[in-house]
Amino acid sequence: MTTQELLSFISESPLSDATKAAAKAILAGYDVVTLELQGQIKELIQAELDADFEAAGITLPDSSDVQAAQKEFSDASAAVDAELDADMAFVQGQMNELDALKKQVDTTLDEMEADQIKKDLAA
Repeated sequence: MTTQELLSFISESPLSDATKAAAKAILAGYDVVTLELQGQIKELIQAELDADFEAAGITLPDSSDVQAAQKEFSDASAAVDAELDADMAFVQGQMNELDALKKQVDTTLDEMEADQIKKDLAA
């Protein structure tokens, strides 16, 4: 994304004039939006959102509480993923055993058919 495209998007947004001017100042002199510029713009927009929430009387949970909840969720997700991986490995092992057994049965059937053909030809 070019800075011009981002500035156009920001200018058409419902952000305050002060935030739009600050974004324009951040992006001045750049042609392409880098990750660093993207981070600065995100922080700028987040600051306006936080101020709007505060002005509306909406309190957001303490960031340490949010981080703790995110960590708990992340840990639980990782545990579920690990359990799923273990279950999938077990299923894969069972499938491999079944494939080996099927090959063995197919080989035995082929041998039995060959023996029967030999017996039929000998008779």
